[in-house]
Amino acid sequence: ANLFTEEKMTEHHKEMMKNLMEDIDRQLKEGIAKNRNLPSEQVQKLVETGPFVSEQAVDAKLVDGAVYRDELYDKIL
Repeated sequence: ANLFTEEKMTEHHKEMMKNLMEDIDRQLKEGIAKNRNLPSEQVQKLVETGPFVSEQAVDAKLVDGAVYRDELYDKIL
């Protein structure tokens, strides 16, 4: 309702948005840590360090590999 009744974000709305963004951030980091079998501290450092080019992402264990599109089609077809 703030969108229709206020000209600017209220403090309560700002707090709600901040909490929502922090929760999304936490969920993403927990998901990466769990699914990539990495300690949460390492994931935090990677998030602070990134973005990564493909070779760096492989080295950081964020992805299993990096290939061009045609190479991917050869692998999965």
